[in-house]
Amino acid sequence: MRFKLAKPSRVWPNTRLFDKLCDSDEWIAEPKKNGWRCAVRLNEAGLELFTRAWNSIEAPLPGIREGLRRLSRVIYLDCELQHCRGMEILWVFDVIHLDNKSTINFSLRHRREILLDIIPNDDRFVRLIPQCMDDKRGLYYDAVNQGDEGVVFKKRDSAYPVGDTVYWIKCRVSNLQNKGDFNGR
Repeated sequence: MRFKLAKPSRVWPNTRLFDKLCDSDEWIAEPKKNGWRCAVRLNEAGLELFTRAWNSIEAPLPGIREGLRRLSRVIYLDCELQHCRGMEILWVFDVIHLDNKSTINFSLRHRREILLDIIPNDDRFVRLIPQCMDDKRGLYYDAVNQGDEGVVFKKRDSAYPVGDTVYWIKCRVSNLQNKGDFNGR
């Protein structure tokens, strides 16, 4: 089974919208890691990793593959693959399918609860992306300082957005910096 991965709206530079999303309780923020978007399919037939264009990722990635196999579920995940300090990390940020049931119509909150339940918090290679409700500006500035790409704002009660969406909004570090709106912390 193939599915179209969510594609966030690209924003910016629009500091007014940035402020509105930061101040709203309807939106969460996640760091946008500087890596490669990928999908994971784990089922009875085995484990497969794919690029956004559904090309197979053949790299060995032993730590990531072992961490995913330990999940021992039929699952499809939306992730970011990052090379960081000499190792690869798979940042999991959404679940699309679980145990032969689609989760795309579940709210983001519900899908996050599923991920919190199934992604171990002690794996070095497969990690759940952090989410922020309170200090979204702080998360953005942390992303700047850590060399991340920026943040993605997501509507808390939205279903998984198949394809282009306005319910996920990407704010890249360079967008605000290039307009002179970035002041750092």
